[in-house]
Amino acid sequence: MPGVHFKVLVEYAPSQRVPKPRLRKDGCEGTILKDPEYLEFLQFISKPVERLPSAEIQLESKEAERAGASKEVPIITPLMDFVRRKRAAKHGVQLGVSNQQGSS
Repeated sequence: MPGVHFKVLVEYAPSQRVPKPRLRKDGCEGTILKDPEYLEFLQFISKPVERLPSAEIQLESKEAERAGASKEVPIITPLMDFVRRKRAAKHGVQLGVSNQQGSS
């Protein structure tokens, strides 16, 4: 381009020689088929993948568990009994006989 000027900077190079490309062979090259960790990895990925059941099947099983669990009598712990009595006293409601394990 006409009219454009650039400044040139020339410095002395510390090494006057151009490096030659050196070919060094890696001692581990070609030994991957003998590596125990790689062989273990190959065995791991060759195993069939265990897939989870579909969402519909999981939902059906959860609903079946809930239906079966609702028939059982809930266990009332002493802490739950205390909290229920406290709430009943606060609201003026009288509770029935509770499932107390320690009293006779």
